Amino acid sequence: MMQRRALFLAVLFGLWAGMALAQDPLVEVEFEENTTIPGQPLSLRVTVLVPTWLPKPVVFPTLEAPNILVQLPEGATGPASRTIDGETWSGVSRRYRVTPMVPGRVQIPAQELSVTWAEPGKPDPLQQTFTLDPIVVEGRVPEGAEDLSPFIAAQNLTLTQEVSEADMPLQAGDSVTLTLTAQIEGTSAMFLPSLMPEIDIKGVAVYPSEPTIQDKEERGKLSGTRTQSVTLVAQSGGGGAFPALELGWFNLTSQAVEIARTEGFDVTVDAPPALVQNTDPRVLAAYVAGGLAALALCLLALRRLSPRLRAMMAARRRHMEASEHWAYAKAVEAAKARDFDGLLRHLDIWAARCRVDPTAQATLQSALCALGAARYGPGGTSQNDAWKRVLTALPQVRAAALKADRKKPELPPLNPTDAQSQRTA
Repeated sequence: MMQRRALFLAVLFGLWAGMALAQDPLVEVEFEENTTIPGQPLSLRVTVLVPTWLPKPVVFPTLEAPNILVQLPEGATGPASRTIDGETWSGVSRRYRVTPMVPGRVQIPAQELSVTWAEPGKPDPLQQTFTLDPIVVEGRVPEGAEDLSPFIAAQNLTLTQEVSEADMPLQAGDSVTLTLTAQIEGTSAMFLPSLMPEIDIKGVAVYPSEPTIQDKEERGKLSGTRTQSVTLVAQSGGGGAFPALELGWFNLTSQAVEIARTEGFDVTVDAPPALVQNTDPRVLAAYVAGGLAALALCLLALRRLSPRLRAMMAARRRHMEASEHWAYAKAVEAAKARDFDGLLRHLDIWAARCRVDPTAQATLQSALCALGAARYGPGGTSQNDAWKRVLTALPQVRAAALKADRKKPELPPLNPTDAQSQRTA
């Protein structure tokens, strides 16, 4: 009887243990408060527990959404355990810092979480995906701070201004660099707006730089800085005032609105005044009308003169192509292109335009013979060397031909020579 009872209890315990181990992982979302002042973080924790162990890290969701700043503080993810029905479940927990960036209600949409855990009695781990429900976060502006735009809430906020040394008045080409820095405590510097006011100073060019934002966390307390700089370059006579800066913010300690300020300063430039362009619409219209009229006259004149201009250009081209220089240039061009037929053709044209035949000179004849032998002969003479000889000979024979042309008279002698008299007899 006692053996039967022990066997029954063992079977019952095994069934109960199998049911416990067959349970799915436990996924919990803790979000005790969902309402805060815009810019102030809320704590949200996601915990995953399994009855066995986790062979792979849990893939947590990002929880990102428009107008929500989600950050992971230092030590955000860590181990977790709990006793469930007498059994120890282990897992991991992650804490998110969720901050509404604007007033009003913002919803974090449903997102997925992936868990890979060791399933009892099976060699391979089981991967399961869980969907977290949508999460609503509300940013509520405290009473008395409704007019702040943008809304900034912090424990402390200071503005500082640094101006590089410069003697006033500035000379043309001189520059001044201004650096504005905002230091904030109790929230991220990402909530700070642009610090640079609109700058309009006569005779001064403005060159702003990109802002730099730095956040830090010390013992769970957030702080940060935003720094912006601008360089003012004097260009022409003028001057003006760099405006003062005011930034309203809500003090979380005193629960009151305060204003951080910087002082403005004067900028003067001692330089010749810039040329002033007339922007009167009537003057601009007169300039446009005059330009159009001049353009129309130019087009009319070009239309009337275009046939004559084309005829003059055609005659000039024919004259150029009938010259000795053009024929010589074509022969050189054919030689550089290794065009043998074109070379012979243009050499004949060139010879016809010279009073002394340059192709009859021994230097060119020898080079042409070598080229012909390299092209058609049985020997192994290199054509490249033969072409180089032709290109070397061409300017030499041209110089000799031009020199002979200058010595040879253009007209035959008026008095017959003895040779002409004998031929006549």
